Amino acid sequence: DKVAILIHELVCVDLWKRNVFSLLFKQSVTPTTGFPTYLILYHEASLVSLLEVVLFYRESCENLNETVLDLIDYTHRKITELIMNEDVRVDSENGGMEAGESPESIIKELKEQESKIAFGVQMKSLSIL
Repeated sequence: DKVAILIHELVCVDLWKRNVFSLLFKQSVTPTTGFPTYLILYHEASLVSLLEVVLFYRESCENLNETVLDLIDYTHRKITELIMNEDVRVDSENGGMEAGESPESIIKELKEQESKIAFGVQMKSLSIL
């Protein structure tokens, strides 16, 4: 079932974000670009958007079987993060990165992008549930 694969990928990306993404900033490695990390963050947003569209149809929801528990767990976690988040900023500031920026600005930009993507994912999780 293809929807089950999407849910599995979504859970895997969420685990990566919770366990690995935070470690990236604690390491002494200086990033030269934030684009590969941004792609992984955006992958979660695209998976949630795709699931939102697919699960609009009754047949897709009926075929979820046991994967619905993983999806409910994921959406519950994201909605809880949405409720607990006090500093929600949806505004878009300086849209892109310039060449030759310092590693600190790359890390700051990644954190801002993660925050914006997380808000979008949380809102779409509310829609899925």
